[in-house]
Amino acid sequence: MYFYTTTYIIAVKSFKKLLFTLLTLSAFIAQAQTISNNSLPQDTYPFDKYINKNLLYPKPDLQNGITGVVITTFNIDETYHVRNIKILKSPNANFSKSVITVLENAPATFYKNPQLVYGMAFYFEVTVQSVHKSPDETGVAEMLNGLTSENVIVLKKVNRRGFFYSD
Repeated sequence: MYFYTTTYIIAVKSFKKLLFTLLTLSAFIAQAQTISNNSLPQDTYPFDKYINKNLLYPKPDLQNGITGVVITTFNIDETYHVRNIKILKSPNANFSKSVITVLENAPATFYKNPQLVYGMAFYFEVTVQSVHKSPDETGVAEMLNGLTSENVIVLKKVNRRGFFYSD
């Protein structure tokens, strides 16, 4: 009887140690996941969907077959609206105005950290009477890489394709 009781006590103590170890380990893993999830950009799908639906190709540039890349940075305020929009590169004022308008009117669907700076590249390309024109991308990659090294989170690029056919 003594042997069984001792074995039972040792088994219970071992089980308690194992349970304590597992609980401690699971708490540590949960904390690590929380930290990593908070430090990474969250899902931007609603924001991307809004941009793709509402970004307008400037009509004069579309008609003249003008293309370009607009690179911008911005912050998100406490209400999750876009603020502090800065145009870093733009081929002309029409493209800048189009990008600023769509960002200023963005609904609070962009759930990001207000302390961070975000960057986006907007590519405007056009097809005029079956001739496709892509924007000049000279220096764009270097500029985006520079933003990343300055602790700006560069989001995925936006492509706005325009089609213009005249008689």
